[in-house]
Amino acid sequence: MIDRFAIYHNIPKASDIKIHHIDYTAYADRDPLAKNSDWHTAPNLQIATNIAQRLAREYSMNYRDCKWCKPSST
Repeated sequence: MIDRFAIYHNIPKASDIKIHHIDYTAYADRDPLAKNSDWHTAPNLQIATNIAQRLAREYSMNYRDCKWCKPSST
């Protein structure tokens, strides 16, 4: 399966857990030395949403689509 979505959850930096398209610049330009735990990838939107929901519960945060790349609108 090819990953099409990326979920960002850098707890100290992010206000919300965000779901992005895998080709969105925030993911494409990420720091290669960053921890892998800051980003998760998923092959479809349902799995990406499930990961975001789990992380949101775990860290008591909200999750949402990126307002720039709008992954749910594809």
